[in-house]
Amino acid sequence: MKNTSMRIALIGAGGAGGLLGARLARSGNSVEFLARGRHWEALRTIGLRVDSPSGGFSLKAPVPAYFDPEHIVNP
Repeated sequence: MKNTSMRIALIGAGGAGGLLGARLARSGNSVEFLARGRHWEALRTIGLRVDSPSGGFSLKAPVPAYFDPEHIVNP
């Protein structure tokens, strides 16, 4: 079976959006976040860390995150 990656945009990078986006990115998909304020700054400078009972992992900075949806629509 062929593994096909997708380009995915998530609006929001809080608890739910961050977890979903991180797992999708870890699976090989191209994930971009629409985020604002501290979430946007953290994604760009620190990255994204997932801690879970089934195991944690990180996405290294800079995580593709934008505060203007135009950057996701027209990269």
